[in-house]
Amino acid sequence: MNLALAKSSDVTHKDIAQLRAGDQIRMPAAYANAEVFAHVVDRLEQIVRAYDPAAPDMVRTDIIQVLGEELGVWPEECLAAEESLRPRLVA
Repeated sequence: MNLALAKSSDVTHKDIAQLRAGDQIRMPAAYANAEVFAHVVDRLEQIVRAYDPAAPDMVRTDIIQVLGEELGVWPEECLAAEESLRPRLVA
């Protein structure tokens, strides 16, 4: 199963166990503008060079931020959060 394209309801505990066991997630190829790609690689390199062992969670947060802001790649949990934050007109 391609976990990257599966609906969250289609993912089983077995799939998650396989993922945790080190199986690869195969995503479809995606291509970005060469300048954007180079910029993203530069930002990721800056994150790695500024790594602080005292704050390892910041590396993950910074990488997620770069992927989202520069390439538009976000975890699906962000979509659920975005949906819940939309203003609704209440009559």
